[in-house]
Amino acid sequence: MMIVRLYPDTVAAHVSQIYAGLYDLMARGELELRFTRQLRRQPRASREFTVWVEVEVPGEDLIRTACFDMADGGDIFSTDGLERGDFYFKRSLDPGVVAQLPPALKEKTHPYGLNYACRSIHQWGALRRILLYNQIHGRNFIEPTKLVRSLKSPLKHWLTNHISRRLFEDPAPFSTSFEISPHAPAEPLVLFQTRLWTPHEMYHDVNDRRIEIVRALKGHFGRQFLGGIARSPFARKYCPDCLSDQPTNKSGYLGLVRRSLIAVTTTGLHGSTGWRFPEYLAASRCVVSEPLRYVLPVPLVDGEHYLVFDSAERCIAACHRYLDEPDFARCVRESSFAYYEREVRPESIMGRCLREIRAGGAAAGSNRD
Repeated sequence: MMIVRLYPDTVAAHVSQIYAGLYDLMARGELELRFTRQLRRQPRASREFTVWVEVEVPGEDLIRTACFDMADGGDIFSTDGLERGDFYFKRSLDPGVVAQLPPALKEKTHPYGLNYACRSIHQWGALRRILLYNQIHGRNFIEPTKLVRSLKSPLKHWLTNHISRRLFEDPAPFSTSFEISPHAPAEPLVLFQTRLWTPHEMYHDVNDRRIEIVRALKGHFGRQFLGGIARSPFARKYCPDCLSDQPTNKSGYLGLVRRSLIAVTTTGLHGSTGWRFPEYLAASRCVVSEPLRYVLPVPLVDGEHYLVFDSAERCIAACHRYLDEPDFARCVRESSFAYYEREVRPESIMGRCLREIRAGGAAAGSNRD
């Protein structure tokens, strides 16, 4: 059994899938997970969207290290992590950025895959993680809200199965909460619910595209359309005609996803693939998306796993194809869910990364020192 040591220097939602996958693999007996503040060659500076992992296989005189960069943008978020580790897994991997790296660093850089915020029902180790996080950041106490949240998910799992399914509202659901069989019925509805960024955040192009798509879908599909722009003071002033009248909390939103056959998504910040995309794959929805800008370990195929659009008109046409061709829609649902199971489910994506780390290679031949 391999030993995975993890330096828990961030609690950002961007890295939650990594933790969920490690907890799930630990529960399956595939690894021993240890949280520690002392790792070999860890980066000198803490970065909010990175995780530093050390992998050891007992009986092999070898330890390999990896930095996971889960930032939205394509730039290398932790140069220190790239230089000091054996592997650098990049969520938003831009081949143009990687091409500019020195050969030795280029060989270390690998695509991570699709990322979304989720939790594991097996995350009892979260308490140890938060204790170390506080120590790393110079705190000698456990923040009560973080302590409650660390224990809330496993307790919720027990409670939802034995007492009540409505006792808690969890901001980051279990990964299994997103999963829906491709054979489960769905209504012929088109879902696109999103948010705007305020002016000081300077994401006007993202806002304008989202508003354009909402207006087009709402105008064309009428009552077959669900969603719109989440309500906020800025949205009320900027696009009052696009405001959603649907629930925006996570459980309510997952209910909308479960109802809808078709789910639309647009590009996220810095060209990233938003969290909605993997959530839709987990739910085996018929996905309609703007082109994906970053490299995946296994590419998603237009016409097999989802449909691509680059204009409001093509978005509408893609939705109509799903509605007009039920056999095609069924095949896409099956393919998208199979992709999720192999490539996106937390235990699957982390299992692949750990296999790559263990296999090593010329660029990752770091013996004990």
